Order: sequence, then structure tokens, then C-alpha cells
Amino acid sequence: MFPSISPTQTQAWKKLQDHQQLMKGIQMKSLFHGDPNRFNQYSLELGEILFDYSKNLINAGMASLASLNSVRFLGVSTSNNFPREM
Repeated sequence: MFPSISPTQTQAWKKLQDHQQLMKGIQMKSLFHGDPNRFNQYSLELGEILFDYSKNLINAGMASLASLNSVRFLGVSTSNNFPREM
């Protein structure tokens, strides 16, 4: 079961709001001009499916925040389903 935490009350939410303010005035073309490797850095191919996040207003800081936050919630949500020791 997922924890009953309001996402708007977390540090992750505050960081997302800060990121939104930072990226508010950024144009997508400037992100591609500033990083010619952007497509490779922010896309993922699984079999025949391409996930292209490069056309989103994200940067390395946002990507790491998203992955760390998912891991945190995943750990909490699975802790009730699996025993700690086998």
C-alpha cells in the first residue's frame, strides 16, 4: 500500500516548484543548442518503443530528482509486500 503522504507537503514538491520557476523562461531550442547530445541523454529505447523525454523542459537536476523520488516511494510501497529477511 502506498503511504498517505500529500505530495504537496514534500521536499520533492518544493524542488519541483523551484525547477518550474527556473525553466519558466527557457526556450526548448536553447536546450538543444546548449546540449547537442540532449536527445541521446534524455531518450530511451526499449525494444521497438522509443521514449523521448528530450522535448520536455527538464535538465539533469530534474531527471535525478524524479528518479530518486520514484525509488523512495517504490521502497515504501513494496516494504509491506516483501519480507526484509529471507
